[in-house]
Amino acid sequence: MNKIKREQAKKIKEYFLSLCKEPEKQKNMAYKISDACLACGTCKEACPVEAITAGDIYVIDADKCIECGTCAAECPAEAISL
Repeated sequence: MNKIKREQAKKIKEYFLSLCKEPEKQKNMAYKISDACLACGTCKEACPVEAITAGDIYVIDADKCIECGTCAAECPAEAISL
């Protein structure tokens, strides 16, 4: 492989790696749980990827959330919104 092709291959590889990493940098989860939360657990049970954890308050893990909206649709207090 000549030098030009190696440099082009390196640039292409770096470009595709940057595309793979970009969503992680820009991950801004749309769904938030407000203070209106009743801590009933309905959202936690409904979440298909187990992105919601219980504690003193319920929290949505942005890294796990797929933004499907199931939690918001199931919340009886309408405490989860965009």
